[in-house]
Formats: sequence, structure tokens, C-alpha cells
Amino acid sequence: MGDDLELLIYLDENLIKNLSSVFFYGYIDIRTHRKINDKCIEGKLLEGNKEQFYDEDRYSKDIREGYKGKTCSEVGTYQNSIENNKSFETHEVVRQEEETKRIYTVFALHSQLINAMYEKKILTKINELTICNREISQGEYIKIRGDITTVSLVSYLDILTNVLKCYGTEYLDTLLIDKNLGKLNYTKILNMLNHLLELLTKNNTQDLIIKCNKETLIVTVNTKFFLNENSSIFDKVNCPCEILGKIMRTCYDGKNLSLLRKTAQVEYYEKLIKSIEPFLDLLQDEGLILPIMPELIINDHYVLVVPLSIYI
Repeated sequence: MGDDLELLIYLDENLIKNLSSVFFYGYIDIRTHRKINDKCIEGKLLEGNKEQFYDEDRYSKDIREGYKGKTCSEVGTYQNSIENNKSFETHEVVRQEEETKRIYTVFALHSQLINAMYEKKILTKINELTICNREISQGEYIKIRGDITTVSLVSYLDILTNVLKCYGTEYLDTLLIDKNLGKLNYTKILNMLNHLLELLTKNNTQDLIIKCNKETLIVTVNTKFFLNENSSIFDKVNCPCEILGKIMRTCYDGKNLSLLRKTAQVEYYEKLIKSIEPFLDLLQDEGLILPIMPELIINDHYVLVVPLSIYI
């Protein structure tokens, strides 16, 4: 491939493995070779010397009336035997085991997967013209280049809540005396914004906005899937990157997408954010510097993408 020197910065391991199992019938190859040799030698040898001698003399005399008898006998026994008794035993065991495992890393699977998808013609390289001409559809696997932007609702809320904490909501609430801004105050606003921030970052996912000239890509990333855990999601802001992913939604003809959709209460939070604008205007009138709120609605000509990987 011509993209071999691109630097991988984001990889969804679970999606890569699941998709690879469809293409490669699994993704772990284990081969085992074993060689076992057992040798055993046993033997016995008996060796010994044994000598035995036995000698006996017997003499008897028998006297009876009218008869005389005399008996003399000699008995000799000699035994000489040689016995050799030796034993030896030896064991030799040669056991050779060799096990070879070939386990594909997720990076190897990623490379093989891209090649397989190209070969099967289910991965398409697109650009801004492809989006503009409506030549893509939901469910396609695509590869596209674009620039990472600073548009981030999560970043905005993080900075805004930090400002409220730094000045202290007890002090800020005193600015509302005689302002007649309703039942809200800065303490309540901070609590609501903190909860909104928790919802938008739940399970470590958030939207990364990529601009492809005039076209917009909304890429939902998991911050834990960036390969360098010590880097920031915005380290590569305004730099070109390439996204490999699956199109989840394409929107034309006035359709839009809310950056608040993860809350599952888009209308409520849109109204809430609208209701706190007078409170933020008051802070700016008091000389406080506040972050700029991004557009909550992405209008016409955008593509929602689930990324498999991101390169730079």
C-alpha cells in the first residue's frame, strides 16, 4: 500500500478484532512441536566366591556275646563354588519440546484487514467531492483525509465550569442581587453543567470534529484508544489526518445533528444552555473572560463516522 509510512495514533482494538474474525476465520495461530526421547539401560551381574569343606570320621565298636563287630567309616565332603553378583542400571532421558506460537498483534491484523477490504472492494477512499456529490451511503467503509478542529462542546464546558469554580459560585451569586434573572443562580448552573459534562464524557467517548474543506466529519472517538496515553486529543489540532471507519449517518437537505445527542435529552439541554446565556453575559459585563460556545447543531452536509483507526 502507498500509506505504509503513515503514523497510527488511534486504534479501536475490539472493532479491528471483530472485523478481522469475519475476514480471517479468527486471528490466533498456534503451532506446537514436541520431540521426546527416553532411553533406559538395565543389567545385572552376579559374582562371588564361596568355598566349603566338610570332614567327618566315625568309629564304632559293637561287642555282643558270641559276636564281635567293628565299624569304621570316614566321610569327607568338599564344596567349592564361585558366584559373581554385580548389578548396574542406567537411565537416559532426552526430552525436547519446542512450541511455536504465532499470535497476530492488533497492528498486524489492522494492516491485513485494510488489504483484505481493498481486495474485496468494500473499502473506498473518498474526499470532499464524494460527500458533496452524495456518492456515499450509510454502512460504507471509508478512508478520508481531513483536518482536526478545535470545535468541542466537552472542552467548552470543561473551561466554563473551571471559571465558575475559580471565582467561586458564592461570590458570583452576589452579582445576581436585584438582577431579576429568575430562580437560577451560578451554584445551580455549575451543578447542572457538571452533570452535563459527565454525560458527554461517559465511557470516555466524545465527538472529534474533522473538516474536509467545507464538509464536516463527526468522528466519535474513545479517548482511551489513542495509542499515546500521555497525549491529548487536541495535540494534532489543525493538522491533516486520515480516518478509516464506517459511515453511520449521512445528512443532506437540511438535516442536522446535535452535539448534545449523547444525553438523550437534546431539547432539554438546548433550553438549559439557552437559559444560562444571560448569566454568562453578566459575567462578561463584569470583566470575566469566558470561552466561546461552539455551535450545538451541525447542519447540512456532514458525515457521522465510527472510526477503526486514525493516522497522521
